[in-house]
Parts: sequence; C-alpha cells; structure tokens
Amino acid sequence: MEASGVRSTSSSLRSALSMILNPAQVVKGALDQVPWPFCLSVSGLAFTLFFLQTGLDMHRVGTASAGAAVGFTFLGLFFGTAGVALVAAVA
Repeated sequence: MEASGVRSTSSSLRSALSMILNPAQVVKGALDQVPWPFCLSVSGLAFTLFFLQTGLDMHRVGTASAGAAVGFTFLGLFFGTAGVALVAAVA
C-alpha cells in the first residue's frame, strides 16, 4: 500500500517537473491524439460566437442591420477556420 503511494507521488512530481521544464512537449503530447478537424471547429466556433456578439451589439445600437450581423457571423466562421488553418500552415 505504501509503495503505491510513493510511486504515485514520484510520478506526479515527474509530471510537474516536465511541465515546468518543457511545457511545449507536454502540450504536444497531450494533443497528439486530437484530430485536426476538431481543433479547427473549436477555433471556428469561438470566432463565430465572438463575431456574432459583435454583430448583435452593432445591431442593437443601430450601426448595423440584421443582415450585417449575420454577415459578421459568417466572417467569424471564415476567420476561425480558414484563417487559423492558414496561420497554422505558415507556422
């Protein structure tokens, strides 16, 4: 029983040290199994919701029509998917 506790503490300490010393490798290792379409859909959804909120705010104060708010939403979807993919391909 006691040896198991020592092993888990040692393993936790090793994990913490690897996160402190080389965080990029830890994140890369954790995201190796995540498919790229899922990653693009997450950024696409985030940009879409942000641009939708901006469009709705502009519509509420009268600086944009409802069609412009919908256009902003699709613009956010474009930047969140194609824009992020382009930046990832360049990097």
